[in-house]
Amino acid sequence: MAIPTEIEGRTALEVTSCCVCGVSFGVPRRILDDRRENGGAFYCPNGHTLGWNETEVSRLKTRIAGEQAKREQAEAAARAARENADRDLAARLEAEKKLVRMVRRVGNGVCPCCQRHFINLQRHMLTKHPEAPLRAPRRPGDDDG
Repeated sequence: MAIPTEIEGRTALEVTSCCVCGVSFGVPRRILDDRRENGGAFYCPNGHTLGWNETEVSRLKTRIAGEQAKREQAEAAARAARENADRDLAARLEAEKKLVRMVRRVGNGVCPCCQRHFINLQRHMLTKHPEAPLRAPRRPGDDDG
């Protein structure tokens, strides 16, 4: 059996150049496509090794993972902010309830310090509890008169 000395066929070549020596040469397109997708090396006519260390697929996977991590961090920060806002709102509502209760009790003549009932609460507060504030703190926007 004789070995054929000529092979006839067509292969699509992609023209590229060596980044080391600058020579332009043709490489079968399927080889370049395979190296881009899977990584690996090929050689220029002068013997320099060329190729891709990071494949397109791995680069995109890395980018996707980075974007997912950013999204998860943003979601965690938003969740923490919502929890803090809910906690602050609950604390404010509780403080307002206590204040309303205290104002109502004082209005009915109950001493806020000793819990006893007095007809003249103002006089009691001045004589028995001089360290206690006589007035509620002023709120912004309250009129002076």
